[in-house]
Amino acid sequence: MNKPFRIYHNAGQIATITTEQLDGDYVVVTDDEAKHISDNISSYTVEDGKIVNIKKIKKARPSLQFSDKFDLGQQKQCWITEKNNLFACVSGESTQPKTFDQTKYSWVKYDS
Repeated sequence: MNKPFRIYHNAGQIATITTEQLDGDYVVVTDDEAKHISDNISSYTVEDGKIVNIKKIKKARPSLQFSDKFDLGQQKQCWITEKNNLFACVSGESTQPKTFDQTKYSWVKYDS
């Protein structure tokens, strides 16, 4: 007969999966559950004596967008770059400059 697997945890975070008896808080699981949890241990936590799968919420990635006009983004700043080149930043502006050469430069705003 197989010994039951014990998942030891500290403040809900899984610390050890073993069949040995150690000191500390643990939850008893089946062989299949132990195998499944050990394959992806960072996706699980212990809450109220039960193993819980953490559902990761994907946040929208911040984006850099070219703009035809001066437009403040999330950072309250509009970036001036070389024409159509996100990686050649000339300066960041929080107020619209008096002169702007649209043949040489582009507006870029950062949003998330």
